[in-house]
Formats: sequence, C-alpha cells, structure tokens
Amino acid sequence: EIDCALEEARQACKTGACETAIDRIEEALRQRPGDFALHRSLGQCYGGTCRRHSLVHAPVALAYLRRALQLASGQPAERAAILEQIGNTLIENGPPPRATALREAIGCHQEAAGIFLSLGMVEDRARAEYNLGNSYCELAELAGQELWGEAIGHYQTALPLRSREKDPQGYAAVLTNLGTACRHISEIRLGIRYYRLALAIYRGSNPEKAAALENNLGNAFLSLPETDAASAARNIRCA
Repeated sequence: EIDCALEEARQACKTGACETAIDRIEEALRQRPGDFALHRSLGQCYGGTCRRHSLVHAPVALAYLRRALQLASGQPAERAAILEQIGNTLIENGPPPRATALREAIGCHQEAAGIFLSLGMVEDRARAEYNLGNSYCELAELAGQELWGEAIGHYQTALPLRSREKDPQGYAAVLTNLGTACRHISEIRLGIRYYRLALAIYRGSNPEKAAALENNLGNAFLSLPETDAASAARNIRCA
C-alpha cells in the first residue's frame, strides 16, 4: 500500500500535479511516521523546490525538514543534505525578520559544509561554501559592511573546489560573485580581475551572463579612484 502511494506520488510529480503528490506522500507517512526520507520529501514539496504550486508554505516545509533532521541521526550524508535543504528554504522563503532567517540558513550551510568536508564530498562542499558566500553577501547588505569579508572567504574556499573543466558555469558564477563582493570592500581592481576571468568563460557559452558581466565591468571601471585627468579618461574609455 505504501509502495502504491509512493508510485502515485512519483507519477503525479512527473506531470506537475504537486498537490496530488503531496497527498500521496502524506498517506505513506501516516503508515511510516518514522521515515526521514518521507519527511524530507514533504519538506521539499511544501518548499516549492521543483516548482511553485498552490500548497507552497515555508513554515510547513521547515517543520517537515526539521523532523527529517531529527530522524536522520547517525546518517551524516543524509543529515548534510537535509541541512542544506533547510538553509535553502530559509533563504528562499524564510519568515521575517530577514536577517534572522539568513543567520539560521548560514548555520545550516556551515554545518553541512563541515560534514561534506569530513566525508570528502568535494562538489557538495563547494555548493555549500558558495551558498554561504551568497548568504553572507545578503546579510552584509542588511546587517553590516564587515560581513563582506566573510562572503569573500567562502567564495575563495569554493573556487578551487569547483573544476573549471567539469563545471565551467559554476566556476564562473563563483568568480562573478567574488568580483562583486570585492567591489563592496573597495578592492575594485581585484573585482575587475575576477569579472574578466568569469567573462572569458561566459563569452561564447552564455551571452546573457556575459552581457551582465560587461555591464558590471563598466560600472567597476567608473568607480576606480581617479588620481588625475589622464587616469579618469582611461577609466572612462575602459568603461
């Protein structure tokens, strides 16, 4: 009976019938209440992980995910994956105040990153470090300039963990965000360097992101300090 309900949930998920999928998973959960995977699946569904639907509700999603975390005790890889999902849900739809949700998300991603490190899960750790960088960037805009350094530190950790050969788009995304974070602490020339490295990857493969980077580079050159008329003119031409 449980297998039947879960198969119906899978089929509903494939066709985008999220409400039906949730109903079938909840039916399975009533028969197997201690199954952390079912709690996690419902957390993902109510969080709108795959797509937006009428039942998306962050508090319900977080309640299921936190219960999944309790039930996954002793399974570090599963625990890290659930922590990451909680962090992502808080970032996407966390309750106000925003700074509190971000701080909780940061705690989840930090614990997940530590588990991934201990298990040698390089790509997963890179993703967690990247998410930490993004969270600190947003928190810096809300709560304090000094947090930009935290964001940069996490991006710099993520960068060598992501292979330019295997994941060029992910590698370029880290470079882009590093460039922006550096601009916020007035390390503009370093930011320009990161932007140019990312642009070399995006150019020819992702024209929209390449265009956005060209715009970022223009703004960065315009914000360079001007020591004389010649340097001002040079920065303008570069922009």
